[in-house]
Amino acid sequence: MVWKDDDSAEPVFLPMSRGQEISWTISGPRRCVGTRERDGRLVRCPEHSTTRRGLSRCGPCQALDEMRPCILCDGTECRANDERRIKCDATTYAVYLAVFGNSLMKVGVSSINRVMTRWVEQGADMAAILGEITGGKRARQIEDRISRSGPFTKAVRGQTKGRFLSTKIDVEEVTRLVYSSLTEEFARHYLKDYGVNIPLWPPTLVDLAPHYDLHQLDSSAHYLSTRSLSSAQRLRVTGHVVGMKGPLLVLSQGTNFMLVDTRGLAGYTIIEDHEHAQDMLVQAALAEFL
Repeated sequence: MVWKDDDSAEPVFLPMSRGQEISWTISGPRRCVGTRERDGRLVRCPEHSTTRRGLSRCGPCQALDEMRPCILCDGTECRANDERRIKCDATTYAVYLAVFGNSLMKVGVSSINRVMTRWVEQGADMAAILGEITGGKRARQIEDRISRSGPFTKAVRGQTKGRFLSTKIDVEEVTRLVYSSLTEEFARHYLKDYGVNIPLWPPTLVDLAPHYDLHQLDSSAHYLSTRSLSSAQRLRVTGHVVGMKGPLLVLSQGTNFMLVDTRGLAGYTIIEDHEHAQDMLVQAALAEFL
């Protein structure tokens, strides 16, 4: 979803399909992406402000963003407004386990009615609902407690996810690993004792491969980072769309692959240039220029 370079009041989707040729120039400075209202609608930053390093929103828009306190919530203190707090306290949440590759296990929280969407948004390979609980604050507390134990984490970086794109997922191996971690003692100590409703134990593991249009790559992909992109720099992104997995966009450049974590593009300017795409591909893969 992007803001067009005009006075549009609504963002637009940038469609991409398998085999589509793209040629982008990514340039700084990074500018504020706007703020979200209580219904989730994105509102454009009125000042089109540049942001501080590592941020995609300016100070005023961060302060006005009604979704931000919930996204950053770790269960210690609720900073949402009264309306959102009341809604959150009455919502049923799923505490879930998402697996990336054959061994990386991430614990997370999502409202029960969009848990499948959340798994696919992240690009997980397999996942399971551990239990259900009412109230976002309590759900976050449980998530945090589990993430501090054993082999579980709360976050997986895009570059780490990218390394798994050339990995063959062994469903049986993943299943054994997950079930060896999710013991009856785990269920009691981290879930039941904290009021979590457990519909089924051990939980059903869902293979998410059918939800992606991207198959296993036959070689590793070059990861394009915008982390250090300054206002004076530009990055060229060219290739044919192979597919997407979560936020990861994979492009082919001859026999090479390039990986773009679309979350890292937030706030940067994307200039589409179809005229020079073919010339760039004939010379060499973009990876050889970086």
